[in-house]
Amino acid sequence: MTKVIVTKLRPTWLLKKKGRKVGAPTKLARRPDGRQTTVYIVDSGSKTFDDDLVRAFSANIAAERRANSVAFGSPDGPQES
Repeated sequence: MTKVIVTKLRPTWLLKKKGRKVGAPTKLARRPDGRQTTVYIVDSGSKTFDDDLVRAFSANIAAERRANSVAFGSPDGPQES
């Protein structure tokens, strides 16, 4: 017989773990146009690869949606009529 467990699923990077940094490591870099940007470092051999990749992907999507909101007035890009 199978045991049924009901629990709320949350990304593990939201949970605070003792002795581990939360989130992907980051560093500041300069773009070719001279502006400063944040680079997320994802190590494929890391134990926290999945969490780091999700965090970096989420941050990149959020940045693009903000840029679309500024440029087009909508986070989804230009609206077709």
